[in-house]
Amino acid sequence: DANMSFYLYRLIDYCNFIFVGQWAQLAPVGGHHFLDTVLSEDCIEHSLMFHRFCGGNRIVLTECKRCNATLFDWYTSLAPNGSRHNQPLQHVLDEARRFFNKTETPDWSLCIQHELRKKINRQRNLALKTEDAIFVKTPTMKIANAPQDFYLYPGQILMAHLQHCKKGVKNGGMFYTVSQIDEDHVVFEGDLILPLDFVAKYMRLSHCLTISSSQGRTLEGIVEIFTKHKRFIMKHLMICLS
Repeated sequence: DANMSFYLYRLIDYCNFIFVGQWAQLAPVGGHHFLDTVLSEDCIEHSLMFHRFCGGNRIVLTECKRCNATLFDWYTSLAPNGSRHNQPLQHVLDEARRFFNKTETPDWSLCIQHELRKKINRQRNLALKTEDAIFVKTPTMKIANAPQDFYLYPGQILMAHLQHCKKGVKNGGMFYTVSQIDEDHVVFEGDLILPLDFVAKYMRLSHCLTISSSQGRTLEGIVEIFTKHKRFIMKHLMICLS
């Protein structure tokens, strides 16, 4: 946000910066604020400060290298200057439902609210648990993305949720696959071994993710998108499809 950019700007004479991103992604939670002033959504993109950060250099990638060209054309049409960007959201959603009409069980689900995320995760966890699964009781935490009780079993994919690296676990958002469960420890692929109580506190079920936490991910398989929420906007759809 603008405050973070101010602190980075103080380092401009001492560091070289390379910024990588996509301006059509979601804005910071709460918007851009600086010194009690609400700034426009494109305040960083078009600022002289950002121009100086990058030495006036900008590379824009326009050719699809990661996915199906049809999918690429669909989600880029939702970005600013895209053919669908100024169309009514409901019209675009109706068109998307007709085009993306898979009926198989989804591998992943994306939604806005944590309540729905937890509900779907609980349902999928109960449906997929194996006979040798163990029940994990999680600690009570007063945060939006608090952990929920779940069954743990080999082959399960969990997502890390922590602010700093701990015990070899990267910052929040990384996926880890369970390979073995001992009495008090969990072994993940890559020979990462974590105490069970650490897993209970810092790992989350990943069957359903919030759209905000899905930004920048590649999710293999079929993705289910929940769009019926009053805060759902065109950017959410673009993030989910991309």
